[in-house]
Amino acid sequence: MVMNIVPNETPCLCCLIPNPPPPGTLPTCETAGVINTIVIIVASIQTTEALKFLMSYDITKNELIYINVWNPFLRD
Repeated sequence: MVMNIVPNETPCLCCLIPNPPPPGTLPTCETAGVINTIVIIVASIQTTEALKFLMSYDITKNELIYINVWNPFLRD
């Protein structure tokens, strides 16, 4: 998941997940593993979002970008 968070302008991580699960209750990257290709995909999206912010692109449409490489689909 990727989302722009601009302090005092957009929702923060605590707004997005107000009641996170207690530590140790969900699998972690260490215990479940990570598909190495998703790391590159997420980093590319984060870099693009950072460049948009630095170039003063209007990011007021603050959305959570959810990437599912196991079950990808295209939206219209």
